[in-house]
Amino acid sequence: MAKHKLLKTATLIATLFGSSSLFAANVPAGTVLAEKQEVYLANTEPETLDPQKMTGQPAGNVARQLFEGLVGSDLEGKVIPAGAVSWESSPDYKVWTFKTPPRGEMV
Repeated sequence: MAKHKLLKTATLIATLFGSSSLFAANVPAGTVLAEKQEVYLANTEPETLDPQKMTGQPAGNVARQLFEGLVGSDLEGKVIPAGAVSWESSPDYKVWTFKTPPRGEMV
């Protein structure tokens, strides 16, 4: 039971703070980006694409590119919305409620 609770807590922390926006580029105004954007991983293959089974760094790199968390952080490290529009917690911080945008819309 304790192992299951630990897994749930770790998953919540990863969801809250594991946003790919941590690695987003701050592109200056007026910069022209390439029409085709590609990402390459340095000769590595993740052992799985199942986030519950990922254990290594290659899989973690892929996960950050595939999955967006509910929140991220800005360049100063402040928590900002990512997949969630807003959130609130219970007074004891045991229950978190996230509001997401209507289906198909992005934040």
